[in-house]
Amino acid sequence: IISCTLPRTMAQRQMEGVLSYLIKPVTPESVTAVMASVERADETIVLLADDEPDAVRLLESTLMLIPRPYRILKAYSGEEALALMQETVPDIVFVDLVMPGLDGEATIARMRADQRLSGVPVVIVSARDVSEGGLAVELPISIHRNKPVEMGKATRLLSALIDNVSRDS
Repeated sequence: IISCTLPRTMAQRQMEGVLSYLIKPVTPESVTAVMASVERADETIVLLADDEPDAVRLLESTLMLIPRPYRILKAYSGEEALALMQETVPDIVFVDLVMPGLDGEATIARMRADQRLSGVPVVIVSARDVSEGGLAVELPISIHRNKPVEMGKATRLLSALIDNVSRDS
């Protein structure tokens, strides 16, 4: 697992509470890792907001593979997501950034402006790669791996990382 702060794609106020940025197609491992940080002992309410029905189905199928009790709400627009959240406050929201009408960024902004929804964790799911467009990832960056890394390889990796970060400073 490699973790770091999210790139600045939106105003800092809107980024509060964003747990992760997943690039489509998402992997079961990435969804499982995100859900581990928000799961409740009882039922976890998950809202999936994406204008592509296939993307919603894929996320729903991925969540169903995790042996945990989830109640899944589905929205196919930002407006529909906000309307659902007026009825039920979810424990986590997966939202696509690129949707017609009210896009993901505007949906998150409205969530942050609503006192009932301002603390709901958000996972951005988008086909738009955050590595494009000159966005910056802030330090620290941490790497967690279940298997040990051979010392020579670890030294080379760390050295390359330090060299690349230092070179740009």
